[in-house]
Amino acid sequence: MAEVALASGTGASGTETDGAPAAPDRGSAARLTTIVVAAALAAGVVFRLFYPGVIEYHSDEQFSFYHLMTVLHGGPWPALGMTMSIGGPNPGMSVWIFILLGLVNRPDTPVGLAEGVQVLNVIALAGFVAFVLRAVPRRQREPWLWGAALWAVNPIAIVYERKIWPPSTLPVFMVAMLAGWWYRRSWLGSFVFAFVTVLGGQIHPTCAFLGLSLTAWTFIDDRRSFRYGGLVLGAVGGFLPALNWVLT
Repeated sequence: MAEVALASGTGASGTETDGAPAAPDRGSAARLTTIVVAAALAAGVVFRLFYPGVIEYHSDEQFSFYHLMTVLHGGPWPALGMTMSIGGPNPGMSVWIFILLGLVNRPDTPVGLAEGVQVLNVIALAGFVAFVLRAVPRRQREPWLWGAALWAVNPIAIVYERKIWPPSTLPVFMVAMLAGWWYRRSWLGSFVFAFVTVLGGQIHPTCAFLGLSLTAWTFIDDRRSFRYGGLVLGAVGGFLPALNWVLT
């Protein structure tokens, strides 16, 4: 019997011998994943913040910076954003977001405003990781963390998250939207989801498209998970800054 056991690659106790492949060390794999993800996140922060003067400064960036400087020097807030390529003005939030950002970091130059956008996107990246660690069950976290790593070092994301451009401010809104959707079974979660979707959609339609897609998918799969009172009040609250745009 001992010969048979040895020939099959196991000892008499049924454990593997040197002749059988060793079981993977899950602890080592987890440590390697943690190191790689942490390195990618650190690189993403560096890529967003280094050489802050390397930015584009075309007409839309000039529009946002001009109105920020006007407000910082005591002038009026613009009622609406710049003209869209299809005609008509953008909602005011498309430029107000830069004014709000400028009121925090008080830039003197376009580079200073761009630095504010870059820091905002570092906060968004950190917020996403914090959300994953707080909300996602441990056994399901790994693909989420890999997603954060890919976002951090994605060359396209890095370029766009350094610009004075309305879509460049959206990552922090999308992280908040995702958190609200995740906790949509609470009144506050549904409120935050709808509020951020509608408000962010006034900065750029991309945010609204994502929110509407999540809403449609949830209605099809699990419509009772929303708290409709929070959903409606959040949408109404988020829409208020757009009233003057609608009435124009």
